[in-house]
Amino acid sequence: MDQYKGILGILTLLTIAYAMSNNRNKISFRTIYWGLSLQVVFAIFILKTPIGKPFFFYLDKMITKLISFSDAGSDFLFKSYIADVGLHPALLNFAFRLLPTIIFFSSLMAVLYHFGIIQIIVKWIAKLMQKTMHTSGAETLR
Repeated sequence: MDQYKGILGILTLLTIAYAMSNNRNKISFRTIYWGLSLQVVFAIFILKTPIGKPFFFYLDKMITKLISFSDAGSDFLFKSYIADVGLHPALLNFAFRLLPTIIFFSSLMAVLYHFGIIQIIVKWIAKLMQKTMHTSGAETLR
C-alpha cells in the first residue's frame, strides 16, 4: 500500500481542486494529462535510467555537502552557546540547525538570482512545459 500513497495523494489533490473549481467547464484536462505525464516521465528518468539515477545521486551528495556548510557555520557560531542553554532539544535543533540552514539557503538563492542563474533555470523549465503542455508563458511561470 505504501507504493500507492503518492498516486493517492495526487488523485486526492486533483479531486479537491475539481470540487472547489468555480468553472469546471474551463478546466483543460489536456494540460492536466501532460503535467502528470511529465511527472511520470521525470520519475522514470530518475529511477530507471542508467543516467538519471547516478546524476540525481550525485546531485543529492552535492546538496548534502552544501547544507553541511550551513551546519559548520552554525557550529562555529553557536557551539559554545548550545551547551550552556537548558532548552528542549527540539527547540535547540530548530533554532540552531533549521533556521541557519533556511537563512543560508535563501542567501544562496539570492546570490544565484542576482547573477541570473535562477532565471536561466526557470526559463528552461518554462520552455519545456510550454512545448509539452501548450500553456502560455504566464500560465507556465505561475
